[in-house]
Amino acid sequence: MNKEKIKKCEIEIPYPSEEQLNKSVEYIVNLSMGKQNVFSEFFKMVKSIPFTLLFNSKVTFLFVALIYFFAILYVDIANLYNDPSHYYQFISLVAPTAFIIGLLDIVNSKEHNVISLEMSTRYNFQQLAAYKIVILFVYSILLNIVMFFATLFISNQQTFYQNSITIFDSVLLMFSILFLISSVSLIILLRFTNRYFPFIALTSWYLFIIMCAFLVPSLFEKSIWLYVAQLLAVLVGAILHFEQIRFIFSKKFLEKGVV
Repeated sequence: MNKEKIKKCEIEIPYPSEEQLNKSVEYIVNLSMGKQNVFSEFFKMVKSIPFTLLFNSKVTFLFVALIYFFAILYVDIANLYNDPSHYYQFISLVAPTAFIIGLLDIVNSKEHNVISLEMSTRYNFQQLAAYKIVILFVYSILLNIVMFFATLFISNQQTFYQNSITIFDSVLLMFSILFLISSVSLIILLRFTNRYFPFIALTSWYLFIIMCAFLVPSLFEKSIWLYVAQLLAVLVGAILHFEQIRFIFSKKFLEKGVV
């Protein structure tokens, strides 16, 4: 009788989904790392993964470099350095171009499920995306600085100085824009990825600068308030970068199950 009852009894064993298993594995791996400085983890990743392996398309970098080459020629042909406000408007337009176009590679790596690097390392998509954004930020800064000195070299340097176009003003403007856009992009990419995000971001930025140029042209003229706003943008952007990277490489990130 007991054997018959046992045979008739159906036992259901709950089995976790693949997503739950992946979260559990990441959580266990993260706990096994022990107490470590999150930024030491970031720099370990930088040392262990060459940045050349991070990006799927190297053509993107060449395409962006070509855009900046034509931007340098345009500054010289249009004599933008004769009018500081026009020059700073153009700088504001071009400054984030390299960074935003580079976001296409990050978005495509998620959209097309390019996970070979994620599978071969112990880092997840968000951590690798943070690394990519840092590389893009540095690359964009270098391109913008090269653009400034190239325009300074091929043009009349005295015209630059006579019209009060300085290295400090130009670099501060580039830094403030890039810090702001890259920190916002990092926050957005943590929550969701959309293949149209880079196009929307670039178009929105261009429209914003063009509207400001027509409606509030005085915005691009040097003033104490402009300096304060730019310095605040750099400060806020740096803090956001610091906090987001710290969060991505912390245990709380995996505990929340953000994937």
